[in-house]
Amino acid sequence: MLYVPGLFSFVHVPRTGGNAITRTLVRHLIDTADVVCSMDHNRTLWRHMPAGALVAAIPRAASTPIFAIDRDMEDIIYSDWRLHLTVPPVAKPAHDFEHRVAAAHDSLDAFRAFWFRFLGGKTPTRYWCEGANVATLPYNDMAASWAIICKAAGLHGVPLPRVDYQKDRFLEGPP
Repeated sequence: MLYVPGLFSFVHVPRTGGNAITRTLVRHLIDTADVVCSMDHNRTLWRHMPAGALVAAIPRAASTPIFAIDRDMEDIIYSDWRLHLTVPPVAKPAHDFEHRVAAAHDSLDAFRAFWFRFLGGKTPTRYWCEGANVATLPYNDMAASWAIICKAAGLHGVPLPRVDYQKDRFLEGPP
């Protein structure tokens, strides 16, 4: 989750590269005094905060563009299942959505069933974007999506975080 007053907000839908996108933007927005970013639960915002909760916490956020990355639901579930298989139980996140996902069973089918119950029949993008006017940008065309986000942030020449498909995460800069 990233909120830059007067410019834009970025809603982090899980497993869409949100941590890398947020970190990259924050590094390049360091001169912007009012960047409100959260990678944890100790602030007004939290990492996987739904857009509706953002607007409830900071009403003026609704008056600026709000973006989120849209990724296929099955891709998100499979990516998250693979991640949770590699994270030791002690290191699994202990809050909010992630805590509930980490508590899910280790079989892919059980994990998928958990996601479907958690989302209540919605896609991840719909679940995290409800309650606000969010422009969803395609995960599978990150170059175009990145250009839109950077333009809203007033940034030029910021390298696109690239995906390390082996670990399913973004990296900044050329391969």
